[in-house]
This record gives sequence, C-alpha cells and structure tokens, in this order.
Amino acid sequence: MKEYILSIVSVILLTAAVGVILPEGKTGQFVKGIFAVATLVVILTPLANLGASEPAFDFPESAETAYDEGYLDYIYDKRCESYETALEAYIGEQGCEGEAEVCYGLDDHEFFVTKVIINLKISGISDEDEHIYIMSQIQKTAAEYCNVEEDKVQIHEIFTET
Repeated sequence: MKEYILSIVSVILLTAAVGVILPEGKTGQFVKGIFAVATLVVILTPLANLGASEPAFDFPESAETAYDEGYLDYIYDKRCESYETALEAYIGEQGCEGEAEVCYGLDDHEFFVTKVIINLKISGISDEDEHIYIMSQIQKTAAEYCNVEEDKVQIHEIFTET
C-alpha cells in the first residue's frame, strides 16, 4: 500500500514539474496528455490485478499450525459458565435455589461436558414426592441441556434452616 501511494505521488509530482518546464503549445499539450495517461495507468493498475491475484499466504508444505491453548481454555471456561448460568436460572424457575458446576473434557480440541454438579439448597420442602419429582426433573433437563447421560448429573442437597 505504501508503494502504491508513493508511485501515485511521484507521477503527479513529475507531471506537475514537466507542466511547469514545458512551453505552451502543441508539443507541451501532447506531453502533458501523455503524463495524464501515465497517472491514470498508475492509479488503475492495482484495480486490474484485483481479481487475478492470489492470497499472499505462502506456507511451506511442512508448516504446522498450533492451537492457542490459553485462548481455548478461556473460551471453554466461558462456555461452562454459560451452561452454569442457564442451569441456575432453570433451577430458580422450578422454585428452588441452587448452584451448578459444569466440568468439561477435550477430545482432539473438541469440547464436551463430562459431569454436571448441582448443589440444591433445600429449605424443608414438605411434600416428599414433590421434592423427588423436582430433583429428577432438574437432573433430566440438565442432562439434555448439556448433552450428557443422566448419571453424569449429580445433585447434592444442602439443607438450610429457615
């Protein structure tokens, strides 16, 4: 880009210098016309080569790309936080209070959830059947959401006094 701008500026300066030096008349107008055409050619040359050019990436055949492990860990941690936030919101919608923790693994840099831990804060639900139903519903929904089997979702009850 720098060379392109430098060539345009130099042709314009050369055209201006020739215009000042040359006398008025047919010869002067002819030479000024030639420099005007040269200026247009310099300006339009990159546009003509725009479609024909290949990318400037010239990797040797033995070149290997590497993963940025730190960035991938950051992305995967954020993905787990997103799962945890969604699960905690779902738990709140079910009338419970709790925290979720999502653990992940990698298989050839592919993210997958290995385990989901949900800590439910139970404040004395009176109906035992309702309590069991809510826990199994949360476990089933968490498994579907995180794409794991239900046995990978662990629910721990933390009893609190009210």
